[in-house]
Amino acid sequence: MLALIARLGAEPAWIRIVGCEGARFAAGTGLSGPVAAAVDGAVRLVQELVSAVGAVRDDAAAERARTGRRT
Repeated sequence: MLALIARLGAEPAWIRIVGCEGARFAAGTGLSGPVAAAVDGAVRLVQELVSAVGAVRDDAAAERARTGRRT
């Protein structure tokens, strides 16, 4: 994804990667116990990050509306 963004000539304002290291990778094995236990926390973290981006965009939109300028 980052290579595609670079090819398009864009630069993201910020990047956050949320992940975990799997214990096994064979087809059909499912999630390991530690990975399964980490899923809910990872989902919460992604939700927090998305909310933070929304808040920043809302603040920027409010500033543009107030000043008539792009921020």
